[in-house]
Amino acid sequence: MISQPEKARPRHRRASESYDEKCERRHETRENLRRRNNVTTCRHFGRGAEEPLQSPRQREFLRRRNLANDAGRTLPGQKPKAHARLDLSSQVEPRPPLLLQHPWSCPTFPPAHAPLGLSIPLGILAEAIPRQGASRNTQGTQTLMNPSAGVKDSSQQTDCGIAVLNKEMVQLSNYLKEALHRELLLKQKMVILQELFSTLLQASEKSWQGQLNEDKLKCQLRALENQLQACTQSYSKECVKKILIEMEDQKQTYEQKAKQALQKMLEDKLQTEQQLQNSQRSLAATREDLAFWKEHYTTLKAELTKTTTAHTELENSFQNLQSELQ
Repeated sequence: MISQPEKARPRHRRASESYDEKCERRHETRENLRRRNNVTTCRHFGRGAEEPLQSPRQREFLRRRNLANDAGRTLPGQKPKAHARLDLSSQVEPRPPLLLQHPWSCPTFPPAHAPLGLSIPLGILAEAIPRQGASRNTQGTQTLMNPSAGVKDSSQQTDCGIAVLNKEMVQLSNYLKEALHRELLLKQKMVILQELFSTLLQASEKSWQGQLNEDKLKCQLRALENQLQACTQSYSKECVKKILIEMEDQKQTYEQKAKQALQKMLEDKLQTEQQLQNSQRSLAATREDLAFWKEHYTTLKAELTKTTTAHTELENSFQNLQSELQ
């Protein structure tokens, strides 16, 4: 028995449905019929090799483009059924591989995660990006290598599919540019938030320390207030007056003692000044005496040299006379 198509989304025909929407709807129903599980009681095919898992974004990209190399992969909501694919491939005639576009019409784009390194200007307007509703009428259109010579596929391919695919690729590039722009804005916001976080941490630490100091001062003030209250409660007013009178008497005595000490200090200072003056006078006199004795010493030294020279002359003459007498 031929099983029914799985998860075929029913689309109600609308009065304002355009030709492109009708083609798209028919194409989806045809694809669902083509990919149904055609299992009979006489044929049982084993499961094929499990394919590597793909991200939902990549599966959606391949589903919208209907790539030829993705023929063995299923839609996001369907289960893999290899025997139905093998049965269909045995009945369909071989055809040339399908291409999204001509190699000279538009440059090929890398996978969805690669364009994150592109340089995007920061001033991209949101109005330059087309709306999502405009791309619904352009999905599922493919062109053959040679549209005039090849056999038409079941996906209602047209000769004007190249322009449609170019439009989709431009739309994809615009989406990627917008994503990059948003990523750059998010990075800038992250840097600003990190700076704000550091400043907030510093401010919180300062405020915390200020609150601690304020609490300490408040505790000290409370302790002093408690001491004052205890003192006022322990002593009556008369006792406080007596204590004040005694403190004033002590203050007067201390002032008198301080005045006497100051007078003594002044007298000692005057005496030391007089002694200093006397010592300075004596020092000047001794300096004068020293100068006088220095002069006297020089004169005596000169006389001594004269006498020594005269003595040596007399000795020489005496020796000469002795030699003459002999």
